[in-house]
Amino acid sequence: MERSDITAGLRSAISRGYSLDFAKKSFINAGYNSQDVEDSANSLSDGLKFTIPKASGVTKTSGDGLDYSLKPISPNPSAPVINPRPVTSNKSSYKPLPVIPSNYNPVNSSSNSNAPGVMVEKKHSAFFSKFLLVSLVIVFLAVLGFLGLLLFSRPTAESIAKAFGLM
Repeated sequence: MERSDITAGLRSAISRGYSLDFAKKSFINAGYNSQDVEDSANSLSDGLKFTIPKASGVTKTSGDGLDYSLKPISPNPSAPVINPRPVTSNKSSYKPLPVIPSNYNPVNSSSNSNAPGVMVEKKHSAFFSKFLLVSLVIVFLAVLGFLGLLLFSRPTAESIAKAFGLM
């Protein structure tokens, strides 16, 4: 499907002196659909009639009255000339990251224990973890039992039953 933005871009590239193939590659590399670019290029080249001028100086024009003869393009003196920067590769500054083996253990408590300013997180023992868990469960059950006694004591239970019409 021909797209007007692609057609306008191709026409602009050709008017600046780039070849149609270069302009098509540029649009495809920019992420445009290759079929859309091809269709736009075909519609653009079908609408234009390029001829090489002969020695007599006769040129053909398209239906719109414009002269589309191939002529060498000279830079416009009023337009600024933009020189593209040369592409330089800085391979000397590129350094690949080191490969870390899968069995690498970065924290070795025996070697870092004497190093000043290095804090190593101490792991809790299994006994301490179990003791903490059991203590928290006992405290939770004690609080739950206290709330149960408070809510379901005889006067509280009777008032709740009266409120719901059970007594």
